[in-house]
Amino acid sequence: MRGLRLMGHPLHPALVHFPVALWTASLAADGAALATGAAFWGTAAWWSLVAGLAAAALAVVAGFVDYSLMPPKHPAFRAATAHMLTMSFSALCFLVSVLLRGGPESAAGFGALVCSGLGFLALLMGGWLGGTLVYRFGVAVEPAERLELPARDDRQAHTTS
Repeated sequence: MRGLRLMGHPLHPALVHFPVALWTASLAADGAALATGAAFWGTAAWWSLVAGLAAAALAVVAGFVDYSLMPPKHPAFRAATAHMLTMSFSALCFLVSVLLRGGPESAAGFGALVCSGLGFLALLMGGWLGGTLVYRFGVAVEPAERLELPARDDRQAHTTS
């Protein structure tokens, strides 16, 4: 299973770091807003959520293409399905959090914070499932024997000089 690649590298794993980082930053900004009462942090949280949703849209497309290429009999298919559903739930929670806020200048209410918290918990679980796909099942991992590596003698010469 090859999936979408950019310059030989799987695209989905490269894209997922952006929504993960942005949604984590939004949660941290919400915490800072609650702790300090400064409107800046609420605005930072809102924009982090919005940017995370935009980045997630790209990651979702790449992930769905990879998922659609996986045969249902593949040993990782159930884990891939669980990953997709969990991450979709996470994105939905963050979307609802944005919608409940009303805009960048609005303070996050209790419902928005709960949605962000649930989204973050789902994000953690979905990330763990994504790691399972790669590290347990080897999804999108190129076997070493297919890589074009220099001969063993050439590699040793480069490391000792």
